[in-house]
Amino acid sequence: MNNDNNNTDDEYYCEYFNPAEKSMIRFIRLVKFEVAKKNFKNAFRPYDINDVIEQYAAGHADVVARVKNMHSRINHIQNSLGNVTKICQDLSYIQYHQMDRLER
Repeated sequence: MNNDNNNTDDEYYCEYFNPAEKSMIRFIRLVKFEVAKKNFKNAFRPYDINDVIEQYAAGHADVVARVKNMHSRINHIQNSLGNVTKICQDLSYIQYHQMDRLER
C-alpha cells in the first residue's frame, strides 16, 4: 500500500465508496447495533416467577420419574439376586447331603 499521505487502511478503502454508500453502511451498522442492544436487554431481563416455578416443577417431575425407574430396576436386581442366592443354597444343601451319603 502507498502510505504517502498517512491514511489508515480504513480511510484508504473508504475512498472507494461514495457518500450515499457510506451512509447506507452506517445505517446498517446502526440497525445491527440497536438489534444487539435489544437482545442484550432481553437476555438480562428478570425472569417471570411463574415460568421459573413451572420449569422447576417439570424438572422435579422428571427427577421423581427417574428415581422411580431406578428403584424398580434395583428391586428387580435384588429379586433376581435373591433367586440366585436361593438356588446356591439349594445346591450347597444337595452337595452337603451327597457328601454325607458318601461318608456313610
